[in-house]
Amino acid sequence: MTPAGSQPEDSIIVQASLASANVLGFEPILDDPSSTDSNVPISLGIPAVTLGGGGEFGGCHTLEEYYNPKDAFYGVQKIFLTMLGLVGVENVSQPLLTKK
Repeated sequence: MTPAGSQPEDSIIVQASLASANVLGFEPILDDPSSTDSNVPISLGIPAVTLGGGGEFGGCHTLEEYYNPKDAFYGVQKIFLTMLGLVGVENVSQPLLTKK
């Protein structure tokens, strides 16, 4: 099993993702660290978060697992807004992330 990685709640990448959820009218949820693909970049010191893809889901990795795609388009919008905030938009906003 891959060890779980995490980012501080006040990190730029977490704050950007929370702001994107708020802009779309959602109450963001910060879950406990778990094993996700984000653990690889986090283990290398690269900021990363795992953002839900929208819709409703539950019972992950069980026989009761389900997914309802209703309103799933919000997931893509949230991810896109987070990315735009992090990299900036020319002539509109500065990037939240700094170049290394």
